[in-house]
Amino acid sequence: MYRSDGNRVRLAPLCIHSFRVIVPRSFEDKKAFNTKYRFYEDIDNVPSRLKWCRMHLGLEQKEVAAQVGISEGQYSDMEIGKKDYIPKDTADKLARLYNVPVTDLLNDYARFLYYGQGKAIRGYRQSLGMGERPFAKFIGTDICTLRAWEREEIGISMQTWGRCFKDVIKTNMPHYSSNNNEEEPV
Repeated sequence: MYRSDGNRVRLAPLCIHSFRVIVPRSFEDKKAFNTKYRFYEDIDNVPSRLKWCRMHLGLEQKEVAAQVGISEGQYSDMEIGKKDYIPKDTADKLARLYNVPVTDLLNDYARFLYYGQGKAIRGYRQSLGMGERPFAKFIGTDICTLRAWEREEIGISMQTWGRCFKDVIKTNMPHYSSNNNEEEPV
């Protein structure tokens, strides 16, 4: 819109456009990350997969956190590897947002918890044909703790899982291992 006053032309904008400019915090870091991981399939760890998906959708951490319903700090911890475990509902929401299988966003420990630690432990114990007491002795824990794990009354820590079940899961329960991309255990 304009108006002329004698020899002068006055302009007045009809509307003001604003464009969100995405300037990476550290362009060189992002360039190095994209050079290291050109394809999603090349990424072997969960934090880098989360970062790759977010960057390729052009989202910031706070935007992903808001869409998933968690704090920015929690998402940041997931992306840098400070969290061993992503809660089931959060993992499902992230998988939907990023359009990837949920198992891609879980390491072996998180997959063990995602599908149900009680079901996995009970299944392994029964596959060995052992009762609760002998199995508890076999894995080096007391029977009360074993029962609480099987009933999912308490969560098993990553350290204890690694000591008791990590190798067992990879050899005897391949559907819980990251080497298999199945959506659900058999």
